[in-house]
Amino acid sequence: MSTTTISETRLSSSLVSEGKEAGPPTPAPNAILVGLVILLSCFLRLHGLTAKPFWLDEAISVNIARMPWSDLAATLWHREANMAFYYVILHLWLSLGHSEAFIRALSVLFSVATIPVIYALAARLFNGTTGLLAAFLLSINAFHIRYAQEARGYALVMFCATLATWLLVRNLQEPQSCSWSVYAAVCALTVYCHFYGMLVIVAHGVALVLLGRTNASWKGLLRSLLWFSLLMIPIALFIWRIGTEPVSWVQPLTFPMVLNLGFDFSGNYGRYLLALDVFAVGIAVLGAVRAWDVRSRVVDIWEYTLVFLWLLVPLSVVISASLVKPLFVTRYLSPCMPALIVLVAAGIARLRPPFLAGVLFAAIVGGSMAGTISYYHADFDVVRGDWRAASRFVLAQTQPGDTVFFYQSYGNAPFEFYRWQESPSSAWPKSLNPQKDSDWSDPAFVGISGTDLRSLPAGNRVWLVWFMLAKPDGTPDTTGYIVRDWFAKGRHRIAAQMFTGVSVALYGSSPDPPSKGTH
Repeated sequence: MSTTTISETRLSSSLVSEGKEAGPPTPAPNAILVGLVILLSCFLRLHGLTAKPFWLDEAISVNIARMPWSDLAATLWHREANMAFYYVILHLWLSLGHSEAFIRALSVLFSVATIPVIYALAARLFNGTTGLLAAFLLSINAFHIRYAQEARGYALVMFCATLATWLLVRNLQEPQSCSWSVYAAVCALTVYCHFYGMLVIVAHGVALVLLGRTNASWKGLLRSLLWFSLLMIPIALFIWRIGTEPVSWVQPLTFPMVLNLGFDFSGNYGRYLLALDVFAVGIAVLGAVRAWDVRSRVVDIWEYTLVFLWLLVPLSVVISASLVKPLFVTRYLSPCMPALIVLVAAGIARLRPPFLAGVLFAAIVGGSMAGTISYYHADFDVVRGDWRAASRFVLAQTQPGDTVFFYQSYGNAPFEFYRWQESPSSAWPKSLNPQKDSDWSDPAFVGISGTDLRSLPAGNRVWLVWFMLAKPDGTPDTTGYIVRDWFAKGRHRIAAQMFTGVSVALYGSSPDPPSKGTH
């Protein structure tokens, strides 16, 4: 590979200091190794793809994406603009198949596609060795694998954020062939994947300001900023109209929440792996300090500056905002997670002597693989609830005329998903939940004593499904039991079953022989 020197007036093709290995070319040996890493990432993401059932958010994703185009557009505009790009892609994907494995394979596709992109990015910013390390560490990272196996937009937003960052670096390195319009489009898609993707774009902006006027094509940048701003108008109108209601469930920020983010991002192996990652990042920091001491110019450490800002700006903004309004959710911050991987790879590549770098790399790989194996057995950030087993229990025993009430109305989504999975679809009890909030005021609804809930009078047989019967502080949610007692009054229990995170009971007002599973 050739070497290059940064000029005084613009970034060179490597965007690094004199004597550093240039990033853009990809030697054949590196291409082969990247290909092997991609194969490994495919295996790890396809392994156990359907071992865990769909949970609430996944079922909601599919139910939204299944809508006809007109209904989908209305739903996105009035309620679900966040992840709009993912819902549109998923709508098209569902026309090809709708099994659990196939639906999740869409996220697998974007997760695997991130591997070569992060290699190309780290190779451009640092060198090919750093690119290979970043690609391999991302491929075995439990957090990245976890969201590769979920029918939500997090794998897509991590891909788009990484691709947008690569495009930014490429445009600066190769101004003669840059395409700022493509960069603006990918930045917009990043935000349409998830609103928190905007924080990555803000980090890009801060990095460009620090780079300085003489080191970038500001005419192209300003044009792309204009197009990006125009594309953001629908999102701005949506947020202005809806406000923060969609995140009203987020809990106040605590230090353990921030610490758990570190555990998750590093790879699900607790303090041991997080400490190793912090050590590697510290080495990268020393590399940046050393480069700064040589020339004291931001342009000479811009590669470090960009990646640090990519990681720290989203975290800093969300943590600061959460002091006023709780907004801190680990998976929402996933667009900045690849930055941590790049910094860890850069730190390992800089460590001397090489023997110590190998020891650090082996230790991080060992912790990462242990975290991934642990993930295969249990989630590390959410209780999914065994909706697959619960829905099959209900569907197997449903009779004509049955009704059902969900203590949390959105619990209908996973039941509807698993009913849709059957061919032909099974009979389904009539829901007693209102279709919209205004239906609660209908005189036909009667109050449930001790709660602010209402329900239509149930028929002869009524199913009750309740979940999330614990408050954020861990204390029992007694309201759920009040609802259960209301439905049980004057009826006898025909069947009942507790599943992981979900409870189901069938009540009847006339004698009915006990069914299998009653206890």
